[in-house]
Amino acid sequence: MLCQINFFQDHTKVILCPLMGAVTYIDDQRAVRTYRLPLIEKFGCSKELSSRLGYARAMCERMSASKSASGGATTTATVATMAS
Repeated sequence: MLCQINFFQDHTKVILCPLMGAVTYIDDQRAVRTYRLPLIEKFGCSKELSSRLGYARAMCERMSASKSASGGATTTATVATMAS
């Protein structure tokens, strides 16, 4: 399941793609960078990305739990903001 989290406070985005094993991060300057998850595990990442990945993981898990509770129906969630 592709998961995109939009951070309204600074207009950054995190897009998680389990199929590719990658995360794409669009920063506040609109620079787009894609990172392979195994390389993030091996070499780490910026504090900014790490914080957003933690938040994205929690939201994706929450959406997945909602989908399971609704019997497999597609679930859409809106994330309002995240404190930096």
